[in-house]
Amino acid sequence: MSLISLAPEQLTQAINPWSLAIKSAGQQFGFINVYNQRTAEPNMEAQIVQGVASYGRQLGRIIGAIQVLLKHEHLDPRHLPKQMSDEDWRAIQDFDSMARQIDDLKSKSKADREHIAELEQANAQLQRKLRASIEREKVAK
Repeated sequence: MSLISLAPEQLTQAINPWSLAIKSAGQQFGFINVYNQRTAEPNMEAQIVQGVASYGRQLGRIIGAIQVLLKHEHLDPRHLPKQMSDEDWRAIQDFDSMARQIDDLKSKSKADREHIAELEQANAQLQRKLRASIEREKVAK
């Protein structure tokens, strides 16, 4: 008895994750959405994200610059200066907390990438040893 299959035996589709998908609500660039409702100039926004810096890179540079300013003003987020209101100081502390959390995530991500690179290197070495062993077996026969 033979079974009829409605699905093809092999199914392939080329996927280009870098292609732009134009949507009615805005434009999507990879994982970043730029919506017309949130920017007066969506084309300019798209050019900035594509040609200058991603949102993450822009925020990273802003955070870095603010940290430099805080350091040069000798503003330690653990000690309230007398000339600053409690509300302003809470904003500085909130910023410092956010910046530290981001740094922690970046450090963890870097460590993860380094670990993955080590595993890939070990895997490549094992693959080479396996191929050499297979070749020796072929020659021995």
